[in-house]
This record gives sequence, C-alpha cells and structure tokens, in this order.
Amino acid sequence: VLAEQIHSESRTALAIEMDLARALESADVVITATSSGGGIIQAKHLMPGAIVCDLAVPHDVCREVAKLRPDVLVIEGGVVQVPGNPRFNFDFGYPPGVALACMAETMVLTMENRFEDFSIGRGLDFDKVDEIERLAQRNGFRLAGFRAFDQPITTERIEEVRALREEQRRGLKVIG
Repeated sequence: VLAEQIHSESRTALAIEMDLARALESADVVITATSSGGGIIQAKHLMPGAIVCDLAVPHDVCREVAKLRPDVLVIEGGVVQVPGNPRFNFDFGYPPGVALACMAETMVLTMENRFEDFSIGRGLDFDKVDEIERLAQRNGFRLAGFRAFDQPITTERIEEVRALREEQRRGLKVIG
C-alpha cells in the first residue's frame, strides 16, 4: 500500500526486495521497518547519497553510518510531538514532549476513551492507521522534527548531503 501511494504521488520507480544487500546497493531511498533487533544496515550496504527512513525500534541502521558516511542521510521515523507539557518521568533520549509513535498511539486512544490497540502484531489494518492519524491530529499530536542518532537533523545537514550527492553524481568525489 505504501509503495502504491509513493508511486502514485511521485511517479518514482519502486522495487520491493527481500534480499537486503541487493536492495540497498542500488536504492536511492530506503524505508525500513523491521523487528530485527537492530543494526542490520551497515555503512557498506548503502549507495552513495542514499536517504534512509528508519522506522524500526531498535533502529535498523548502525550508528557507524553517521561516522563513516557523511553522504547518507538517515532519518529516524516514528517520533511524535505530544501536545501540552507532558512529563514522562523517564529519559527516552528525545527532547521534552517527544515520544515514540507506539507510545503516542496509546495516549491518543486513551484521550479518546478507547481501550484497544491499533497496531500490535504484523496484521496492520490500514483503515486503523488512517483513523489513528486523524485522532492524533484532532488531539494535537504532530510529527516531531527530523532526528538521527540522538541529534536533530538541521537544514545545513540536509544541504550537505545534497551537495555530496551531486558531487558524486558528477564523478567529483567518492565516499564510502
């Protein structure tokens, strides 16, 4: 469903691949959301200039990517800005008021007096995904800013990756 939406909105060529190494070696954009336990995507796997949206918790992209691959942009997904001034009484490694989407789902459903889950397990109901998005917006939840490896992603960082990618495409520099 996500692949169909991306294709219809961007006219981008898409491929769904089950062989990780083969998929990553030629992917400009990677969206990863496994339950692998973390660290399955290494710096050597990614093509120059790749953009990776890592939705997994624990994250699929190894921390070494940040150190070894300045030409790759990793964005950690699945983080939400919670409305108001919540106190979680625990440091999840995010700025104040930012929570994992799985936690936000529970908060949203509780605010709606709905004592059920929408996304436990592998069989996601896409109608429920649309509904939780609508409920979250109604209750003031929104996507948090871009982050990767415990740091915010700045506009300057995005421009740096863009410039490195252009240099590589013109054959001026190879990183990796």
